[in-house]
Amino acid sequence: LQLSVPPPPSCHTVLVAMTARLERQVEKVLTGGVKATVAAVAGALQNNQKGSDFEPDETDEDDDRPTKACKQAIKALRAVYAACDLCGGNEGKEGACANTVSVSRQLAGGVHQMLLRHIEHFTFNSTGGLRLKRDLTEYNEAVRELLGQNMPRALEAKFQALCSLANVFIVAPESLP
Repeated sequence: LQLSVPPPPSCHTVLVAMTARLERQVEKVLTGGVKATVAAVAGALQNNQKGSDFEPDETDEDDDRPTKACKQAIKALRAVYAACDLCGGNEGKEGACANTVSVSRQLAGGVHQMLLRHIEHFTFNSTGGLRLKRDLTEYNEAVRELLGQNMPRALEAKFQALCSLANVFIVAPESLP
């Protein structure tokens, strides 16, 4: 009686399979972390952004400073980027490890999409449009600072387009034909 038993897999085969499985699990965790972070930044905005932020009195002199909600959202974003520093001080900088760059890019893309959805909930007067432009410029600068040389051109263009969108709100309705 002969039994046909396959030979045990080699250590290399087992190691490759375990590594692939581990990488898939890490990717799931990192993707979940990116989604949770974007949700936390969105929550900070939702809880702190007031409709009056973008419809202030036309004589309001605070229009050249970012809103409180913007400051808090950027603070949360920077804290997450600092926690994602997987390479000992290189996040967003030239020479950053691939994981940090990948997570940072995903996070920046998620923040961009979240900001597009966020501004849809508000109405703006021309002073509020200036304030929105200031906030969007702050987000753009924070993301560029955190990603450094690792910011893809397409993502940079998306953030610049988002800042340009605020120009639409700066023009007073009575100025239009």
